[in-house]
Amino acid sequence: MFPSTVFGSFGTDTVSFGDNKNDRFSFKADGVATDLVNSPAHYTIGSIECIDAIEASLTKEAFRGYLKGNIEKYVWRYETKGNPKQDLEKAQWYLKNLISTYDTITFS
Repeated sequence: MFPSTVFGSFGTDTVSFGDNKNDRFSFKADGVATDLVNSPAHYTIGSIECIDAIEASLTKEAFRGYLKGNIEKYVWRYETKGNPKQDLEKAQWYLKNLISTYDTITFS
């Protein structure tokens, strides 16, 4: 366990700012900020983000179902995990992405 300060918390290779339970941004030892809601570093390998690989592997309808399921998951548990705001922000992120799947116009 690493110490927490009034400024945040320290990990082996990260420093997070804010209340330890409510951290949204972490800074790695290399000084790069990681947004834990919009683009968590642990979801990217090389230059490919996990969500992009999932989308590429599914039909449009299946991907919409995946996004809807994640919205439901984060809304379902936001009051029980210890960081309700972050879980609601994650649900909002998935909702924004679900809405964007309807942005393309197709002509029959």
